Amino acid sequence: MGISFANPSAFWALLFVAGFLTVGFIYPSILQTRLSKWMDKKFWPDLIPDFSKNVFLRKMIWLSLSFLFLVIALARPQWGEQEEMIRSQGMDILFLLDLSNSMYSEDTPPSRLNRAQTFIKKTLQNLADDRVGIVAFAGKAFLTVPLTTDFGYVAEVTDTLDPSMMLNQGTDIASAIDTAIKAFERGGEDDHKVSRAIILISDGEDFGKDALTAAKKLKDFGAGFYTLAVGTPEGAPIPVRNESGILQTYKKDLSGKTVLSRVNRELMSKIADAGGGTFQELINPDDAAYTITQSLQHMGRDAKKEQREVVKIDRFPYFVAISIAFLLLNLFTGYRKLFTVMFFLLLLPSISHAQTFGSYLDSKKAEKLYQSKNFDDSAKAFEAAQVNDAENPTLKFNEGTALAKGKHDEDAVFNLNEATKKALSQGDYDTAAKSLYNEGVTQADQKNLKEAYDRLTKAIELSKISNQPEIEKRAREALLSLIQKQKQKSKEDQDKKDQQDQQDKKDDKQQDKQQPSKPQNKDQGNKDPNQTEDGKKRQFKSGTISKDVAESIMNDLSDREKQLYQHRLKERKTRETPNEKDW
Repeated sequence: MGISFANPSAFWALLFVAGFLTVGFIYPSILQTRLSKWMDKKFWPDLIPDFSKNVFLRKMIWLSLSFLFLVIALARPQWGEQEEMIRSQGMDILFLLDLSNSMYSEDTPPSRLNRAQTFIKKTLQNLADDRVGIVAFAGKAFLTVPLTTDFGYVAEVTDTLDPSMMLNQGTDIASAIDTAIKAFERGGEDDHKVSRAIILISDGEDFGKDALTAAKKLKDFGAGFYTLAVGTPEGAPIPVRNESGILQTYKKDLSGKTVLSRVNRELMSKIADAGGGTFQELINPDDAAYTITQSLQHMGRDAKKEQREVVKIDRFPYFVAISIAFLLLNLFTGYRKLFTVMFFLLLLPSISHAQTFGSYLDSKKAEKLYQSKNFDDSAKAFEAAQVNDAENPTLKFNEGTALAKGKHDEDAVFNLNEATKKALSQGDYDTAAKSLYNEGVTQADQKNLKEAYDRLTKAIELSKISNQPEIEKRAREALLSLIQKQKQKSKEDQDKKDQQDQQDKKDDKQQDKQQPSKPQNKDQGNKDPNQTEDGKKRQFKSGTISKDVAESIMNDLSDREKQLYQHRLKERKTRETPNEKDW
């Protein structure tokens, strides 16, 4: 007999084995590169006295082979056959599925039919040693799937069921119940009536007259009975689609009006009562499947007859033993300290920002000082850590943050700004967003509102790119607080200005009251207009002018009067013309 596998899907795990083996070949070089950044090669023999690249590869091969045979064991290899006595317990279940055109209605998205199909498949997942069949019905009913234990086949057929395959449309529930009873009588196990169940799924738009009569037969037949109503009381039109599934129109009656299909819960409930069963609405397929399955469990299952079956023999224990053997070879091969070094290197902050050993120690010391709220010494330790790792933006960011906590705002702003530049140049948007946020808060503390607004806005943008919702939230809150402070400050400045204006007006009034008025000259009102400032009278010379001179003077005065009139008219038009910027 050939070899077969009871669980062939386990072989997908071989992709993991192949990846693991590939990493095993390239990782020694990566490990040596990273280790060289921590210490000089001359110190390696002290830390790893028996390091060997060949030994490392050998260990990886043993470990990969161990995984390989473990995967084969999980696939359950079988060869050879033996007879076994099989005694199972189960019940016979028939689904009665409505395939009338009204099941196309989409008041229970995506459609009533799709919801019913989903419910059947969910119920199949909860069953074990039962036999299941399907009766499809519309104007007539027929046994689509006879009773079988092949749940996969039942699920496949369920997906293909469609109202278009029914020659006679309508909803004849009585015919479906009669077909189910006959299917039990033909394919049932002996006379175990208690171990049978019928599940009716329909919208209840029954045009037959014998549904209640047929349901009463189920009481005498002794089968469990469940009715599930799918649809809504508000209803929905029945879509008509072409072969490509594109909506063409909605089903109409003889008068041309669109048909509105509604669920008939009252009828479905009466059918359940007549058959001595249970009624429920099919709203959530998962919940309905769970409820029905639990109820079926309480009905009890009959023990089937014992029967001899030829089964294949599982051979996986052999492969498990081989897997363990290779694992032991891996454990007892090579050096003892390598795994400690590998684990230590894997805990490094980042491959792209690998630190030297001294820098790593200074960084850890600084973190402890920061946690103990010794911010000044923490900032100094972070600064010392940058001696051997000057391009690490995280260290610069930590230094700036520690300085900000220690109230050294100017130094903090400088370091945080440098951290942002380094992080952006290296594509480290996480650190850049955090640095911009901390700098924005520090700038706000220094009353540098414009700079604070700029940094917080950029922090929000970068936090979106780096997917840091917490930083984005905190930056938005800080920005909102900043805007509120600006508004409050503007209001306070305006209040102070108004108070100062009022005080100035009061001072002016008080000064006017205290200043004495100047006495007027009594003779000023009776002053002779012909009298000069020194009291002497103006002297006018009398004489005559020629007629030509007089006409010349009059013409000149007329011209000047016209020019003055035109000038005033022009000024008036200019004032009446609206300014382009005047709203």
